[in-house]
Amino acid sequence: MAWALDRLWERLNRELFRTLGPDRYSLWIRHALPATLDEELFTVHFPTTHAKDKVESLLREAVTDAAQRVTNRNVRVLFTVDGDAFVSPVLDGPPAAAREPSFATFVTGPGNRPAFSAARAFARGGAGDPRTLLLHAPSGLGRTHLLRAIHAEVPGALFFTGEQFRRHSREAVLCDRMEAFRKKCCSAPVFLFDDLHLLCGRDEPQRMLADILGALAGRGARAALTSERHPRLLERLHRSLAARLRMDVEVSIDRPDPVTGVAFLRAADPVGMPDAVLAYIAAHVTSSHTDQLSCLARLAAQPPYTLASARSAVSEFLNHWSLGLRFEDIVRAAADDFGVTVGEIYSLGRSREAADARQACFYLARKLMGRPFAQIGDHFGGRDHSTVHEACRKLERTRGPARERLKRLEETLQRAAPA
Repeated sequence: MAWALDRLWERLNRELFRTLGPDRYSLWIRHALPATLDEELFTVHFPTTHAKDKVESLLREAVTDAAQRVTNRNVRVLFTVDGDAFVSPVLDGPPAAAREPSFATFVTGPGNRPAFSAARAFARGGAGDPRTLLLHAPSGLGRTHLLRAIHAEVPGALFFTGEQFRRHSREAVLCDRMEAFRKKCCSAPVFLFDDLHLLCGRDEPQRMLADILGALAGRGARAALTSERHPRLLERLHRSLAARLRMDVEVSIDRPDPVTGVAFLRAADPVGMPDAVLAYIAAHVTSSHTDQLSCLARLAAQPPYTLASARSAVSEFLNHWSLGLRFEDIVRAAADDFGVTVGEIYSLGRSREAADARQACFYLARKLMGRPFAQIGDHFGGRDHSTVHEACRKLERTRGPARERLKRLEETLQRAAPA
């Protein structure tokens, strides 16, 4: 039986306020929205990919622990992006019909062109085209757009989101209409399934989907699915479904590059902003096209459309989810990446791994939090400011694997300060 969502959300918020503290709770959790909360899964909506990635990288364990305490169950936590659930600035653009997802309205670039080509080939359905297709990418990069474009172009295609499928399959069980629901899915000439990851941890819907995919394959029907991550990286994917997810073509979509970002923003821009403004947004907001559109909407609502205004809009967007970053967050991320404990980073020990992790913390605290060298040194055991300064200078010049590691850590912490 499903939990009372509003009651448990209230209890969970109280628990998170207590464990995270008022600052981090206010910045990162207060504006999130609950989507589902039951015996197996707790789903939380965020307005942007940037917000979702940041909270997931820093607070997933804390939110999971809190959810398990208030439910007294081993529930999982799933963070998702659903901008439609939040009030946000709206761009005055062409009529809705002109913005319907289609191949013609999809802006291509190096990171998404393979997925675009694969989706077009699947929609054609010719003799040499793929019969099964998997598109995987983070939210806001166009995977749903491409699946909707296929749906618009292929007559008789049946389209489900992960949440729709879960809800319809549950209703079919409760109303004793399971066979009719299964027959409807299995008889479709083309079966389209968006957001496969939303079924993870839900065994019954996963088994049903596996059965449907098997029946479709048996009669030669076509199927295309999307997911936030590749199935082999999904947690608690049922083995019967995993066995069915061997697709003819599997394509990922990369984060937007600056050139593609500018083209996307230009296509969405209703007021003709200067190219320099669009280029600044595209260069500094690289989490998703959806996030770029959010920045564009912020700027469109506050003319004039100058480079200074663009810097302000981007800074506001990025820093909204960054002001609560603490030393402890950086230390925890560095400890995980370097394979040492938090205690070893703070200790006076001189092991190579701990020393490298500590210096990375110096550098990240300076770059992401803007703290003075002396304050950073005080936090890490009273080290002299010159020690911190020299470590930061050394890491500024580093190249190769060490530079890649720092870049990875910055991405994990979601670039708390804009570049």
